[in-house]
Order: sequence, then structure tokens, then C-alpha cells
Amino acid sequence: MKGNQQSEEIDYMPKLLMPPDKVGLKICEKIKAIRELEKKTSKSMEFGMWRRETETLLIHAFGPKAKQVHDFKEIRYSPMIYVTGMDTHPSYLSGLQSARECLLAIAEEITEFYLDNAMQSTGSVSGTKPISENAIANAGTVSRKVFIVHGHDNEMKVSVARFLEKLGLQPIILHEQPNGGKTIIEKFEANADVAFAIVLMSPDDEGRERGKESVLNNRARQNVILELGYFIGHLGRARVCALERGASEEPSDILGVLYVPYDANDGWKIQLGKELREAKMPIDDAKFTAAIMA
Repeated sequence: MKGNQQSEEIDYMPKLLMPPDKVGLKICEKIKAIRELEKKTSKSMEFGMWRRETETLLIHAFGPKAKQVHDFKEIRYSPMIYVTGMDTHPSYLSGLQSARECLLAIAEEITEFYLDNAMQSTGSVSGTKPISENAIANAGTVSRKVFIVHGHDNEMKVSVARFLEKLGLQPIILHEQPNGGKTIIEKFEANADVAFAIVLMSPDDEGRERGKESVLNNRARQNVILELGYFIGHLGRARVCALERGASEEPSDILGVLYVPYDANDGWKIQLGKELREAKMPIDDAKFTAAIMA
């Protein structure tokens, strides 16, 4: 019993074993890495390496019994109860969000307590540079950029863009961005660093299987389908939403992607807003309500 008590001891006031500015910057780097990890899975090599490296960093900085280490190790990235066929990715994303909040709190603690104490006692932190004022803020910042993939339906494109602006988000429409001497694909890649993508599946084209006399099916334009696949691979399915106007042929290789009906009664706004919130996009409650009612 005594051995168990010792193993569960937690040091709530640990001494910092490394220069505070160095630890702070390394933690900020780990926070920034979470953005890319959201595109991976809990079984990916990248996530496993990040988790081990972050835990090791905290142990070296605070010691193995420190509360900071304990809090990070307690974070779950999988469901408490698993049922065969369950989608575990939402639990993984929730765990990453908890890790982000945990590391942000530690970084702020280092800046407000450890770094200040070191500078007050010595007048400076010997041999190191202070943490920049925006380092922690930038590490925890979630991008407000949302890429809008569209076809020929201008009304649909404008409505979605204005809705995003009312939510405080930044819609990215490719033809509105400066060319900068780039080719179309170069321009696309340069503007694809976003936090979420909305794909407008408007029935702009018609088609059918070759050799069959069946009725022509409504289809989204080929560039829309291509960019839908690109963003699923780039951001992950949880950060891509397809808005569908009318009945269109859906690509068989990407069944399972969320399709939200673009209806005349603006019900799409509520559903799209829920998906944006589920993806942890920075949306203010008051702005959300106002945008839905507009």
C-alpha cells in the first residue's frame, strides 16, 4: 500500500530543471504540431512520436512526478468504451484538443511564473533569449481560413461566403486571391493552408456511364470533385463538408463524406455551423446565433 501511495505522488510545485525560455519555446512547437496531427490517426507513427517526445520534454523540464507530466499523461485519445465498428477519430481529435489546452496552460505558467521569477532573481535568464510576446498566442491560434470549392453556382458561393464572414471566419475563394505569377495549381496549393474546406456540389454538369442509354445524371464539375478529394487527404474528413444543391451523382470512392443539403429555407446554415463547431473552429456564440437568424 505504501508503495502504491509513493507511485501516485504528484509534485504540485516542481522546480524547473531547464531554462524557462527554452522549455516554453519547445512546448509552443509541440502545440503547433497538433494542427498536422489532426490529419493523422491515433495509430499513426507521427502521433506516437509526438506523444513520446512531448512527455519526455515535460519529464526533463519538471521531473517525472510533476503535475504537468501527470496531467499530460492522463489525456485520453480513444473512447472509454469501444464497440466494434465505432469511429474513434472524434475521440482522437478531442484528445488532441485537450493536449493543446494542457500545453497552453503549461506554457503560460512558464512565462508568468518560472520566467518572471528567474528574471527577477538574476536580472536576466543567463545565456538565453526571452520568449517572444506572441509565441504562446500564435501556438494556440486556430486558423479562421475556410476554403470554398465551387462550380458555376455564383449565388450558392456568395451565400456561403457571407455566412462564414458573419461567423467571424475568413472564406478563401481561389479566383479572388492574387495570382502572383503562379499557375492555377500553384495558386491552389499556396491557398490550401486552411483549417476547413466547404465543397459546393452544385449540379453544373451532366453525364452517364459510357455505352449505356440511361438518363443523364446531374454532376458537380470535375474540378470540384478533384478538390474534394484533395482536401479529404489534406485536412481529413472531419474538416471537410460538402454542400449539395439538388440531387447529384456522388463519387463512389468517397462515400461516407458528410453531405449537407443546400435548402432554400437556410437549414444548411445550422448543419454547417454544427460541423464547423465540431471541428473546433473559433466561432463566437453570439455571432453564430446572429448568422443563423440573418
